[in-house]
Amino acid sequence: MTYLRDEEDREIRDEEKNSGVRPQVLCRTLCSTNNVFYRDKREQEDTFTLTDQLVSEEENIRLLEVPGAMELNDKVKSLPLDKSPMEDGLPAEVLQELWDDLSPCCLEFIQEVWHNKQIGKFNAGAIIKLIPKNEKKEALRNWRPISLLNLAYKLVGHILAKRMKDIIPKLVDEEQTGFIHGRSITDNIISLSLCQELALAQREPVIFCKLDFVKAFDRVQHSFLWATMWRMGFSPTIIELTQALVSEGHAKVHLNGRYTKTFKLERGVEQGCPISPLLLAINTQPLMRLLTEGERKGELVGISILRGRTLLHILFADDSGVAIKADEGNFKSLYMVVESFERISGAQLNPAKSVIIPFALEWLLMWLQETRCQILNLGHFITYLGCQFGMEKAEEERTKDLKNKLQRRLGKWTTNFLSGCREFSCFNMCYERYLCTNF
Repeated sequence: MTYLRDEEDREIRDEEKNSGVRPQVLCRTLCSTNNVFYRDKREQEDTFTLTDQLVSEEENIRLLEVPGAMELNDKVKSLPLDKSPMEDGLPAEVLQELWDDLSPCCLEFIQEVWHNKQIGKFNAGAIIKLIPKNEKKEALRNWRPISLLNLAYKLVGHILAKRMKDIIPKLVDEEQTGFIHGRSITDNIISLSLCQELALAQREPVIFCKLDFVKAFDRVQHSFLWATMWRMGFSPTIIELTQALVSEGHAKVHLNGRYTKTFKLERGVEQGCPISPLLLAINTQPLMRLLTEGERKGELVGISILRGRTLLHILFADDSGVAIKADEGNFKSLYMVVESFERISGAQLNPAKSVIIPFALEWLLMWLQETRCQILNLGHFITYLGCQFGMEKAEEERTKDLKNKLQRRLGKWTTNFLSGCREFSCFNMCYERYLCTNF
């Protein structure tokens, strides 16, 4: 790579070496002070009063219980395989093969982490590899940072994540279905499909706002995350243990065959850490509570979809969507909620990728046209959560779309060595989404 472009479309080029961008140049861009946010503490405290304290004392005790040999053995056996090793050079396959010899020292390390709430500088290190999202590789925003983590770090993260995932469902509202045990993306797809079908059938003007936040994983502010966990009822000791995994982290970027100097990770959760998806779900809870509070006050009016159930918002990890009646007051209230969440959490809405989908609107309203977000025009559609929304399709078109999708999947099977069970699973997943969105 010879150059990159930052968020403001400015060219980043190494002045000393024209052959490529040095990692140090990229590092300075990733750690820019432009990411500092203004936090309204009073507004943040008011938002936290909407969050219920649901973690019981017994659950905190269970989280703090020092892992034993049996729990560690089970976790090592279930470690995901075929993963890139980090500086320690130890893939999970080696640990499993030599487990009889390595288990005593691994158990001692895990127990020390639980006692001291420190994971060690070497173990907390990460190498950031940049994965291109599309062919426009010169834009920095089109690269996804993936962290390669040490195996010892992953072991601690897996154990803590397994313990936390049992209590996360009661802490995070059911509208968030990403990475939470017992919830499925299918619930979101069905709810949005019903919203679209009812709006078109009843000719009731509805607006669905697909909200895209800039680099949701990378912009998580640690102070906001810890405050949210404390409000949910996590003990200070559990938060301290989580901080050992997140706040003590440091990394270096690998680019053009070279590394940056090590720098501290002052914000964000590492994509690759086992506990990161759960922390992101916790981080979205204040946003959902702000939306629910707006609905309770009558400032936001959702859509009645089935048996008295009202659809206001749905989330899958960082993919957020809000459905409201096409009313100017509704839309302004939603805008105020999003602005409030930005101020207290450090999140940043990306208008260029956020889309407004009008259902049963014969013409665009003036106040809707003034928004900086994209507006889906009549006759167009977008893909959201893997399915198409925004355009009425004839049955023949729907069947054609399904056939094309299945043919693309089947075509890949000639090059991918999939078992019969896996082929059936892929087919079933594709057809299930078709059923959800078309019937």
